Amino acid sequence: MAIQKALTQSVLPGFWKLVQSPWLKPLVYGLLLLNSVLYFLDEWRNAQLLLSAESSWLQWSGLFKTTIDEIGWLGLILAFEIETFWLSARSSAFFVLRSLLRSFRWLCYLLLAHTVMVNVTAGYHYLNVTPEVDAPSPCSLVEANVFYTHNLSYTLIESDNCLSFEGRDLKYYLEPNVISDEAGYQLAGWHAWFDFQDALLWLLVVAVIELSVWRRHKGRSLGRMPLVAGLIYGALLIDGGFWMINGHYLYMYDQLLWIFGFWAIEANLRSKQSSVPLMQS
Repeated sequence: MAIQKALTQSVLPGFWKLVQSPWLKPLVYGLLLLNSVLYFLDEWRNAQLLLSAESSWLQWSGLFKTTIDEIGWLGLILAFEIETFWLSARSSAFFVLRSLLRSFRWLCYLLLAHTVMVNVTAGYHYLNVTPEVDAPSPCSLVEANVFYTHNLSYTLIESDNCLSFEGRDLKYYLEPNVISDEAGYQLAGWHAWFDFQDALLWLLVVAVIELSVWRRHKGRSLGRMPLVAGLIYGALLIDGGFWMINGHYLYMYDQLLWIFGFWAIEANLRSKQSSVPLMQS
């Protein structure tokens, strides 16, 4: 009881006050924008290695899935920030803008649907990978422009490094020019699974926020929406832990930033500005 009292009377109010700090949200949103640029540069480097002018649009969009995903999420968080903070107390003067924001969010959802589609396609492709009966010798791949992959990193197999791959059973072609051993194949499966369910969890977060905004428009309380969102955030933290364990610290850092960003949206909904019923639409 003492712990619960401390949480409800001190810790949680202090946390929401921190989230609503006037300097914290711009800092978090700025860092999210910076992360999007870093993801783009990383995927651009991979594209230069793995793709060519003959590659299909799906291959290009698949390799840039994180960049496309980040653009969609940045658009969504911007739209929610405007609607839940800037328009909440004066929505009657901005009815048209709120309608435009709703349309803009649907465009963002299309970008996020691309991420789900790419993850489903990647998972289907992964499940259909079969090991080669006779694993090729690493040095026999020198002239074939083949990359070895493990834990989302790619290394071109060349004459000066092919001997370092000796002893590895390179029999899993994850892509026509991307090969891995059994350990790399298994880890690629875990990455595919975490990417897929992480994308779905974030869509659930947005569904909760959309429902919360709708309830505010109708002048209703948030009910159990914050609790549901908290459970989803807990699952998202587990995903971040997986990436951190595997050395992808940027992914974990990015996950925390996005969680904090959407907590800020929830703080808008809890604030006095959002407690005023919005205009019926």
